[in-house]
Amino acid sequence: MPSILRQMTSDRLLTNCQRGFTLIELMIVVAILGILAATAIPAYQRYVGRAQAAEVSQLFAGLKAPLAEWYQAKGGWPNTLNSIGGHQNGRYVANITLSGATGTTGTITVTATMRSTGVAAGLAGTSVSWLSSDSLIWTCQTGTMPLSYLPPVCK
Repeated sequence: MPSILRQMTSDRLLTNCQRGFTLIELMIVVAILGILAATAIPAYQRYVGRAQAAEVSQLFAGLKAPLAEWYQAKGGWPNTLNSIGGHQNGRYVANITLSGATGTTGTITVTATMRSTGVAAGLAGTSVSWLSSDSLIWTCQTGTMPLSYLPPVCK
């Protein structure tokens, strides 16, 4: 009789110790994680792209005052950004260029072009421009940058 009691006690201990997740429970958890990742990763990539595109506005803001001062002092626009000592690139911006009525009066265009590597996929090589005439009022032109990445002042 004692051996039967030992066997029953042993079976009961094994049953109580074998706890864990079933396969269906694990599959449900994996499915939920997959759904969360499928929505979170693209949202994060858009956020990173907008943050990278914000550098364009920061660099341009640093150029507005020197350009206005040059125009007021010289009666026309500078030929290059070197003339005013402005930043011509950044971490995500490949270059900023002047075009249009450089060296004279009229409408000038300041164009910022994003780098082709090291930026969000939708930003690579795109550009955004600002135009100003002799009134020194700046207008944003979308250029080739996708609308979802444009700085708020351009929307």
